[in-house]
This record gives sequence, structure tokens and C-alpha cells, in this order.
Amino acid sequence: MVKLGYEAERERQLQLQADGFHVVRCSGSIGALDLVCIRCKDDIWDVYDVMYEQVKSTKDKTFYFDEQSKWELERLKEIENKFRIPCFFSIKFKRKGWRVFNVKDIEGKPIKFK
Repeated sequence: MVKLGYEAERERQLQLQADGFHVVRCSGSIGALDLVCIRCKDDIWDVYDVMYEQVKSTKDKTFYFDEQSKWELERLKEIENKFRIPCFFSIKFKRKGWRVFNVKDIEGKPIKFK
């Protein structure tokens, strides 16, 4: 059986690759991030867009942060502040779609699909 989280990570990876990013999965969710995304910015070879993403998945209409998710969110906020690398929290709502947030825009409270 394939894990729900793996499926979501893989789907998100393919979405970002279609948008021009080179995406590396950090399998096993070691640390606070699941995906490292890099692409050349405006065809200038020495300027890049870089971002980190944490990918979550739920079968419910609402995503609830557990202690691990809260820790990951706080760690990504620290990374964004310290290194100025944009960090995102992406949530796959099964059979509904995606919601993607910059980590500075969320607080660890439940998130509804809408």
C-alpha cells in the first residue's frame, strides 16, 4: 500500500516540475522539508528561484496541525527568516485539491479547504 503522504509529495513534485522547477524529494520527511525546488530565473544562468516545501495530505475537509506539523512549520519559519529562502506549506485535500501557503501566512491553526 502506498502512503497518502508519498502520493501527495510525488503529485506536488510533478506539479512543480511542470512549472519549470528542478525538484528534489527529501524522502522520509527527514527534518522540516519534503521538497527542495530550484529553477533558473528569467533565463539568467546565475540567478535562481529557490524554495522549500512541506507537503501534507488529509482525507478530511480540514487539516489539523499535530505536534510534528507545528514543529515543521516553526522550523520552516526559522529557515525563511534566517536564510531568506521562501518556504511553503502545501496541503492536499483528497478529492478536493491543493492549498499552498507561505509559512509566514499561517499560524498552526486548523485550515479548511474552502
